[in-house]
Amino acid sequence: AAVVNRIPTATIVAEGGNFTAAQATFQRIRFRAYKMPLTSSVSVEMLQDNRINVMAETLLQHVESYAEAAYLATMNPADATRSGPGGLCATKAHIDAFGTDINDVVMNAGDLTVDKIAIADLLAVQAAVPGRYRSGDKSWVMSPAVHAQIVQSVTADDRMIFFPQSTGTLQSDPLSVGTLLGSPIYLSDAMPAAGASAVAALYLDRRSYRVALRNTMQTLENPYNSATQGLVEYSSFMRADGQWTLAEASARLVYAAS
Repeated sequence: AAVVNRIPTATIVAEGGNFTAAQATFQRIRFRAYKMPLTSSVSVEMLQDNRINVMAETLLQHVESYAEAAYLATMNPADATRSGPGGLCATKAHIDAFGTDINDVVMNAGDLTVDKIAIADLLAVQAAVPGRYRSGDKSWVMSPAVHAQIVQSVTADDRMIFFPQSTGTLQSDPLSVGTLLGSPIYLSDAMPAAGASAVAALYLDRRSYRVALRNTMQTLENPYNSATQGLVEYSSFMRADGQWTLAEASARLVYAAS
């Protein structure tokens, strides 16, 4: 796929000075087809009584598992050395070397735990995105522990900082748990654990990362393998890849290096 590496920014040149041309850069990236299989077992009684809801829940679980297992990893996004999709939580050095630079906000020295995340850190993450990328479809991705720290933040006089007006209690996407600073929040248990140089939260622009499907997810019903146990197996298969395409439009909150 052809992607934009960098958008040009014009500069003023003094009269008589040499022109310095601002250029956009482009590249092509290769999407592969990494295979992932999952199987869920459902009782015959459950399937007979509530087939529609069971199928919907099974498919949702499989999709969530594929997404968390593959795309939130710390996998190096460089094509020559990876064995899976380029990770959303890969190191800044790996992402920067692959394409445009990711905007990482590193917490203060010694801040290695969730309880050290402050409101100023979140505002800094949002402010780290260049002005030309401030608009667009953005969302927060974080662990449940980080989310709990944020919504329970209090001022010096023990007043809650985040109210429904700022965190949101209504959301159009049922998978989100509200909004933060205007963008929806998605939780994942697959986010890295708190620790040195680990990614605490993603402020992700939809243009920054592309998921490519070789085919849509395939499903297979198998009522035979576990029939004597009263179970029906549902297997799904997905061949897909993910790569950073415009990292400059996103930002991340990262724990201190030490």
